Amino acid sequence: MTREAQFEEAHDGQAAFRLFLDSMARPGQLRRLDATKLAPPAGLAGASALLGLCLLDSEVSFHCAGFAPEVAEYLRVNTNSRVVPARDADFVFLGDSSRLDEVAVAKTGDPEYPELSATLVLQVSELSEEPLAGCRRVATSGPGVDGVRTFSVAGLETAFLTLLPFASE
Repeated sequence: MTREAQFEEAHDGQAAFRLFLDSMARPGQLRRLDATKLAPPAGLAGASALLGLCLLDSEVSFHCAGFAPEVAEYLRVNTNSRVVPARDADFVFLGDSSRLDEVAVAKTGDPEYPELSATLVLQVSELSEEPLAGCRRVATSGPGVDGVRTFSVAGLETAFLTLLPFASE
């Protein structure tokens, strides 16, 4: 496994990280991550690879589920992060929303210590602000959202949502 040659951590990483933080501050507002400079292994979406390169480093751990072993190796080589079981991971990368066992054992924080929870990175097949036939509509509200914001997600199972403490149907 070789390191990403075209990705410049100082420039590309910072720009993607700023966009990612802005997305986290405004839940439900969709953003496009530019991962065109990356060559992730098969099965790992460019956006997921880019998030990995921005969020992982030698001080955090991660777990991959629903991917070929090359995906964990790619993230490890390019970030110097440690691969650990899902229950111990700071970041859990999921190839699809059927990976319920990993979600069920992921670290959870609480309102006083939210930083103790794991961050889930879930790959889905499509996101759209517009309603899409056969896709789940998701509504977000709360801090960072003016009123309620909705978007469509293809590849998100109901059982996955029931494991998230903040989700409701």
